[in-house]
Amino acid sequence: FCHECGARLVAASLFEESMKLPLSEVPGISEALIRRINKDTSIRNVGHVIASQNPLGDLQGAHYVGPVRAASIMDKVSLVVEEFLS
Repeated sequence: FCHECGARLVAASLFEESMKLPLSEVPGISEALIRRINKDTSIRNVGHVIASQNPLGDLQGAHYVGPVRAASIMDKVSLVVEEFLS
């Protein structure tokens, strides 16, 4: 909320909306990989990745996701959030 007029800030609303995006809407993550992440972890959307204390470790909980693939997923999620807010 604006500290001067009290109006709701648009950027905050956009941020909230970006956090609700399912991983299937993140470009560059295959359907097979999303299925494995959904099956093997509690990560379901962009917000889960961003809010995680250890997103790389959580993503590595999925079958066939190692440090490099987890970092790639994290980069793609971060890019989507940046693009959504710009």
